[in-house]
Amino acid sequence: MASKPAMHALIFCPLVAFALISPVNARTSLKGGQEHLNADFEFTHCTAKYLNKTEHLVTDPMDDMISTIKFMEDPKNSVKIRLEPREYGVAYGEIIGKCNKADGNRWDVYLPGSGECGSPGNILQYSKDDNDHLYTVDKVLGVYYLSNGNNKIAISVKETPCEDTKMEEDIKKFHQVYKSKLDHYHKTLQPYW
Repeated sequence: MASKPAMHALIFCPLVAFALISPVNARTSLKGGQEHLNADFEFTHCTAKYLNKTEHLVTDPMDDMISTIKFMEDPKNSVKIRLEPREYGVAYGEIIGKCNKADGNRWDVYLPGSGECGSPGNILQYSKDDNDHLYTVDKVLGVYYLSNGNNKIAISVKETPCEDTKMEEDIKKFHQVYKSKLDHYHKTLQPYW
């Protein structure tokens, strides 16, 4: 019987496809000051934007990235996400239950290897609100760091398999599209290295 390979975390950078490091080392590298990047400015209220383009205050607590990842990885929690149209070429959404103080919205997630949301034959559909088309987090795959703390967490969900063969392609696609939007809207925003 073949042994299972060790689990690893993916740390994503916009100019590098990805770096594979162990979960222990990922935890250590995540603690390198990332949680205090926006110490001078933090949002105190959390909002969610729904498919009808309305914005609503939500009662989800503000939390740092490490605590949010631990929350997502805890098997006792059945963490849900909702998906929204963002034109990144990869399914994209937010975690219900945790907010990012860097931007005042829920923590952002994307799903490399899961197909594009709403495409024919894909189970993933956009969520109208917090009660419609919700998906359960299966694994945290890695993090796409941004210098303002508005990081994007790569995940897989239980409702649809993550195609390993498409994962690297989707990671590159998301990073290229997201970086092009950053270059256009946030010329001073840099990746956290």
